[in-house]
Amino acid sequence: MSTHRYNQFGDQIYEIMEEKNAGRIEQGKLRLSLNTLAAAIDMDAAQLSRYLTGEKRPDVHTVVRLLAALAVAPETAEKAIHMAGYDISYDTFPEFEVYREILNNSKNLSHEKINEMFCGIKGQNPEKVKQYFICHAEDIKN
Repeated sequence: MSTHRYNQFGDQIYEIMEEKNAGRIEQGKLRLSLNTLAAAIDMDAAQLSRYLTGEKRPDVHTVVRLLAALAVAPETAEKAIHMAGYDISYDTFPEFEVYREILNNSKNLSHEKINEMFCGIKGQNPEKVKQYFICHAEDIKN
């Protein structure tokens, strides 16, 4: 077990992946791998691994992208966000309202709509649009 401060967040994500994999196996689908999840949020798998082992702390944007791609229940998302050291329950920053909307509806939103919502955050820098990109996440949700 990791001794890093944010490893509880990684443990939570691995637990979510295990639950998803149980359902995927029952449906005859391939297991969800770290590489698949990393590709879905357009991130290098090694960087994602550093976040999940607690070696590095993901920023709040990355946490929300992960949880949106996994389409977790809002309660699970809130718990994972807290484990990563964040609290988006208040409108401290304008994007927190958008994050809550994404996480509350991620099971019903297409990845295109989620990307549109991420990119529509007030004051969004066009060079950072890729930072929020979620691609081909529809298969992960199931």
